[in-house]
Formats: sequence, C-alpha cells, structure tokens
Amino acid sequence: MSGDGLAQIGGSLYGFDVRNLGTNTTTLGLNSSTRNQLRLEMVAKLGGMRDWMRIILDRVSVDSSQSREVNMKPGLGGLEFVNPGLRGTVPVIIEVMIDGRAVTRNFMLPVHQGARLKVTTALFENALNVSRVDRVFDPVRSTARIRGQ
Repeated sequence: MSGDGLAQIGGSLYGFDVRNLGTNTTTLGLNSSTRNQLRLEMVAKLGGMRDWMRIILDRVSVDSSQSREVNMKPGLGGLEFVNPGLRGTVPVIIEVMIDGRAVTRNFMLPVHQGARLKVTTALFENALNVSRVDRVFDPVRSTARIRGQ
C-alpha cells in the first residue's frame, strides 16, 4: 500500500509520501514549501503485549529542495534517516517500554546525508551504533558509536 498527501500547518505546506506501508521496507518521504524544522516521532509495537518503542528525531530541517526519507524497521530493528544536504547534529531520543519497565536514552546524532541507527545497543549499553548511508537501503559507508548523554 502506498499514498501521498499534503498538510498545511501555519503558513507552510508539507508534503509526504508513504511507500510499502506495513512492510519492513516502509518509507516515509517528507518535504516542505518553506525551510522549517520538524520533530519526527515514530512508534513501533514490540511483541504481542504492551511493549513499544518510540524514536524521536528532533529539529530535523526540511525544505522544498529534496525529500527527506525515513524507514523504521520492525521491532528493535532500528531506523534509517536520509536528509540530503543536511550537515549538523540532530537530537535523538529513544524511549522503550518492555515488561512494564521504561527506558529513555538521549543522543546527539551527527548527520551527513543519512544515517542508519541500531537501537539495541542504545537500550543495553547507552551507546548508539550509527552507520553512514547515502539513501535508505543503501550499503553502509562507515560506522561509528555514539555515547548517550
């Protein structure tokens, strides 16, 4: 299932495109008619109980030049985030509820083009494994480990 749409918030028009909904290759594309910063929150259900995970990318720059793409893997599989032309740091918050126990981790993610986040290390070691990618589903260009705050 795929689809696209528009939303107007204030004086800005935001476009979005969802591809392959309900699969492990679901991709969300975003753009804006003006330069803005967004807070992206993605929530995934974990298992059959009340367990869940939320990944928040804060202050993500969007504009009309190119679409930003996000792919959230099922379960604890992580996230891919591509923001063409972006160089800078994006705050990342990972919140998880497992067996009634809440865990929250905060990171400052250096971004150059795109990143693939592996969240399992964030939960157990307070470190986030980050791989540099040029597009979602592309091969990894380099890998780094970021300590939590």
